[in-house]
Amino acid sequence: MLKLAEMYEESAAGRHGSGKLDFQPAIEAVLAVAGCAEGEARELAERDLRAAREAGVITLVAIHRRDPNHFSKVRLAPENEEAFFGYLGLTSPSARRAEWSALFREADAWPVPERFSEAWRAFCQRRAEAALNWRGMKPFSRREIQAGRETLLLLTRVMTWEGKHLIRWVSSILCGNSKYLEEHPGLEKLLDEATAGGAPSYESLGILPVPPGVMFHGPLRLRIGSEWHEYRNLRGHTELSGDDVERITACECEALRCLTVENKTPFRSLAALGSGELLIHTSYANDATMGLLRLLSAMSSPPEFWHFGDTDPSGFHILADLRERSGIAIRSFRMGFRSLASAVKLSERERGLIEGLMAKMPEERAALEAMLDAGTKGDFEQESLRPPTRAVWPFYGD
Repeated sequence: MLKLAEMYEESAAGRHGSGKLDFQPAIEAVLAVAGCAEGEARELAERDLRAAREAGVITLVAIHRRDPNHFSKVRLAPENEEAFFGYLGLTSPSARRAEWSALFREADAWPVPERFSEAWRAFCQRRAEAALNWRGMKPFSRREIQAGRETLLLLTRVMTWEGKHLIRWVSSILCGNSKYLEEHPGLEKLLDEATAGGAPSYESLGILPVPPGVMFHGPLRLRIGSEWHEYRNLRGHTELSGDDVERITACECEALRCLTVENKTPFRSLAALGSGELLIHTSYANDATMGLLRLLSAMSSPPEFWHFGDTDPSGFHILADLRERSGIAIRSFRMGFRSLASAVKLSERERGLIEGLMAKMPEERAALEAMLDAGTKGDFEQESLRPPTRAVWPFYGD
């Protein structure tokens, strides 16, 4: 019976509520799909069908009028849909579509930025109507209304995002999963629709894509495929594509330390010193960067790993993410809280992030607590530090 209900739900009548003819699958097809075409399982299934017929929710079509005990088809009329699904204790397809319509009418009243409010209302009204016959409803799934509610709530949070940050940082904050937004492209299409083109992409809201390659400087030799590539004694920095990182078959590193650097300006400044340390630009680390870090950590004598980043909530989160995804015990470098009278105040979102990070980052807990106590980001940008006073590690004299 449950399999019959599933088959009906996938029929035109079940999907769209538009079927006028009875749903009439062959008995043998129903029994085969349900896995009860023979033996005792068949007897039990036929007994259940007869019971439903006696309840008046389905009709069984006899093979021949002279043989009323053997059936060729089961017939479920659209007007009996509610009674049939109620008999099974299930939500009917029509009721399910009505729930979806009600969800969009509810979402119509959810708060969104003023500049998107008119488009959002029109979107919700349009989808509420479309849900009743379930046409044009991608990327939603009829049977997953709770997931649909969560998608709509996430969509409103994405619409309120302010500031420019890499997508994995934003995804981690909004979804608790740094790759969710990248792995669900349907949400970006919904964003375009829900804002009537006012925000056609994540990038239009300041949610920026992760660069595809890795940028580094230092005494490194890499075997890419079967050929060795020499990066020692090179001035400036090198950029390696993600495809090349995947093709690395061996690496050699003479540096005592590997310092990942969040921002490009300090990365380039440190690279210009020619210190002999290995420097890797990270921002919110992409797969190519993570791949190179893992290769380095797998060496028989790996370098020490350090990270130099901004000291706002996102800067500490980038370090936490590096540690978690790489599995490397990366130490922080010059990442204490620096107070500043004119500093930007922490948002509620950032306060919540700091509180979550404190449990993950015992070594940086004091800096995080100082930021919370101050209620501001402090003097957090790497670029605000004066230039290095030394050409070698640890680069700063104090």
